[in-house]
Amino acid sequence: MQFSHVKPQIYSYRRFSNIRQEKGRSIARQKKLIDEIAEKYNLSINEDFVMTDQGLSAFHGHHKKKGAFGLFLAAVENGIVKPGSVLLVESLDRMSREQPYVAQSTLNSLIDHGIIVVTAVDDRVYSKESMTKDPIGTMLTAIIVMQQAHKESVDKTKKSVDFIHSQIEKHRNGEIADVAGPVPFWINRKPSPSKKIKKGFELNEHEKTIRLLVDMYCNQGMGLRQISRELIEREIKAPKGRNVWGVSTLSSIFKNPALCGRYVFHLEYFRDGETQKEDYILDNYYPSIMTPDEFDALQAIKKRRSGANKGDKSNKGGLVYLLTDYGKKSVCGKCGRGIGSQPQRQKYRVRRRLHCFTHKETEACCKSIVQDHIEDAFLVSVARHIDYNLINTDINPEDMILVSERLQDIEDEMSNVIDMRITVKDESMKLKLKTKYEELEAEKEELSKQKSALKQFKISSGDIRKFIETVSDARDYTNNEARSYIKSILVQCIKKLTVHMEKKKLADYGYKNIYNNQLVNVVDVEFYTDKSLSIFVSAETNKLLFTRISDEFANEAQGSFTEDQLRIWNDKGWAALQENLDSSCEVLSGDPESPENLWLTSDAADVTVQAMFDILEEDD
Repeated sequence: MQFSHVKPQIYSYRRFSNIRQEKGRSIARQKKLIDEIAEKYNLSINEDFVMTDQGLSAFHGHHKKKGAFGLFLAAVENGIVKPGSVLLVESLDRMSREQPYVAQSTLNSLIDHGIIVVTAVDDRVYSKESMTKDPIGTMLTAIIVMQQAHKESVDKTKKSVDFIHSQIEKHRNGEIADVAGPVPFWINRKPSPSKKIKKGFELNEHEKTIRLLVDMYCNQGMGLRQISRELIEREIKAPKGRNVWGVSTLSSIFKNPALCGRYVFHLEYFRDGETQKEDYILDNYYPSIMTPDEFDALQAIKKRRSGANKGDKSNKGGLVYLLTDYGKKSVCGKCGRGIGSQPQRQKYRVRRRLHCFTHKETEACCKSIVQDHIEDAFLVSVARHIDYNLINTDINPEDMILVSERLQDIEDEMSNVIDMRITVKDESMKLKLKTKYEELEAEKEELSKQKSALKQFKISSGDIRKFIETVSDARDYTNNEARSYIKSILVQCIKKLTVHMEKKKLADYGYKNIYNNQLVNVVDVEFYTDKSLSIFVSAETNKLLFTRISDEFANEAQGSFTEDQLRIWNDKGWAALQENLDSSCEVLSGDPESPENLWLTSDAADVTVQAMFDILEEDD
């Protein structure tokens, strides 16, 4: 083998796709062969350029998408790896086990870019020189090696897939089955005298820990970071023996269907030159920690809590903020980026400031503002419009969340089915999609009935009074206990929270004739119940001026004005609005234990009542 007179750069590549190969010293074998061929041709391997892909399949091309080999190919393509460089591999099957025409194109691309590929197992050289001197022999040798490697992988895959299919069938027939693969850390395979005899699964020594995690998240309402801190304090080690439980680790645990005994997996394999894709859900596969219904409820709650309390430092003496720390739910009204809170300590008090992440990074958006009065107005306004099922001690609050989230998922699925029917031409597939759509419609109708029934479930006045008292306590920004509880409720109610930090005139919102067109900050709130609320706070007096609710929820106003009522007030004046409103006496003459009346007669109504008095004084 001849090389350029300029000393070439030597690269070495090693790969194995299964951890058992590592234990079987696959890497050691490859290294030995590569070192031997390097010594034979007096090539000095640069250890900085030794590439290894562990657990990545060359049959599926994963090593080219995710591994070091893919980075090497990109470096060759971009000219970072110079022509004349040498790539040492054990054999061509380390580079690819894909279909021969795909593997051949990879080899051809390397050669075309001037890379010399040397295979240690058969002492073969693949280069422009070898292709010129013996094109047929070089190409045929490569194709034969590639075909053999591909066929070997196909045969192994077929055996593996056939085994998995047989295990799936056994499970469906009620027999003990094991489709292989890793298991969650709290589950072990039962001991067996032989690998061929499957004994099923059992909970291991981590059962107590996993049950504690579920209890803290589902029953105690703790967030992921709070759980992580609690586990550290209890000196409970993470699955791999680390002292710290990562938030991502906890998140993956709570979304793992193995909690309810379910095994969900995706099977993808080649057969007859085509990629086959199959999805499976095996119920009662593992020993369960919770029921399927409880797991589905957990997923619905997890979805709503996503990102919540990310900046919470209350356990370290910090404050609980009610306008921020909702993950991606709380944003700046001007740029749409996230917003955050921070304390500003003054001589006799602490000011809580609200800042936009865009402005904090580039000073290109809204400047920070004091949020004390805005947050208080937000609290007393939004608390009236929570989903009362969440504080109803007579029912399971998760039921409504589960139904609501599933209804949203069904809407998305129905939309996808419609899109697929438009693009699909096969009539049998169109029929299947039609059937699927009808099934989703039926499920939607049934869930809508359940949602309606849950809404009709009467909440006790005691539960409402207790919640109102907690809201009153939470107005004290130092009361972390009350505010943490309120925050846990709001996280599950609020879909999106937008704070307009830039001060604008009421005229900009269409109300130039109300409150002398004051400068205001506005907080827009979207609830999972589809209700929307806008809270207008004076930037001049720091007082809550009024709240606006969408017209379709007029019967749930709870002290807010509808869009139509605000138009009357702005266009015709306060007196005209009064004629269109029920008088206070009429409101209070109804059920005295209703949420509306309990709120209006509570101390927490002070802010809204004061706003009403201000209106009357101005009118006089």
